[in-house]
Amino acid sequence: MKYALVNGERREPVTGAHGRCTACGGLTVAKCGQTKIHHWAHKSKLECDRWWENENEWHREWKNRFPVGWQEVVQRSDSGEFHRADVKTENGWVLEFQYSAIASEERLARIGFYEKLVWVVHGSRRKKDPAQFFGSLKAVKLVEDSLFRRACDVVGDKSSLVREWCNEKAPVFVDFGEPEVLWCLLPCPAERRPVVVEVLRERFVELLLARSALSAVVRS
Repeated sequence: MKYALVNGERREPVTGAHGRCTACGGLTVAKCGQTKIHHWAHKSKLECDRWWENENEWHREWKNRFPVGWQEVVQRSDSGEFHRADVKTENGWVLEFQYSAIASEERLARIGFYEKLVWVVHGSRRKKDPAQFFGSLKAVKLVEDSLFRRACDVVGDKSSLVREWCNEKAPVFVDFGEPEVLWCLLPCPAERRPVVVEVLRERFVELLLARSALSAVVRS
């Protein structure tokens, strides 16, 4: 966790500090070593948010692009279930930054819980993924748009990333670390060929920061 409550206020961790979890209220302790990214950890081994994953610099770099008040927003359902969204915009869009592997059942559960969900997925966790992904793209057309640059069909099923995410019911933006672009795998039914759109990274962030409704981003 990047934030915990210290004297009732959200604070980042500093050496020796203690606080309380913003979701469950449990006691937390600041972890500020030299190996892992500075974070808050629960003092006991209780289960808080089962969807939470350990963070690295990639997560933090993405979070830090957005206002502090949008980061690590706790959302609760009428049943009492709660989860901590990586980023939630003022228009209710939730951004989940996914680095590690995630089961399809959990992906569907998150979509059902958050409803307005956008994934940003790390594309280079496995060494084979970038080559497989780009090797499966067939350019279709250039797109004259302030956000999109070109659309591509996916040919074959050699890309593990595409196989894992192609039937997602929310847009998936794949981040390969390219400074200018992301690659958006648009939602599509199982019977349709997946379509990937090259997206301007900074424009994507600008739309979110401008409180845009994201309709341009998620259209298929």
